[in-house]
Amino acid sequence: MTHPFRKLLVANRGEIAIRVMRAATELGLRPVAIYSEEDRLALHRYKTDESYLIGRGKSPLGAYLGSRASSCISNSSPSRSRIRKA
Repeated sequence: MTHPFRKLLVANRGEIAIRVMRAATELGLRPVAIYSEEDRLALHRYKTDESYLIGRGKSPLGAYLGSRASSCISNSSPSRSRIRKA
């Protein structure tokens, strides 16, 4: 199946984000996560190929709801967030 886009930005965290990422992968899309500094170890960040830090120095709520979040993403390089197996 051909999609008009290749990546899906998941601007959520927790179980819902993980379910959306799984569904995107099953549909052949690459999920992309965003995270705040306090969520740097959150599971949703490790269930995706790319993740971007947003709202540096802000509270989690301020980071996710800030109006400049999309510009922070477009100017950032991705964090490789795969969990390494020992």
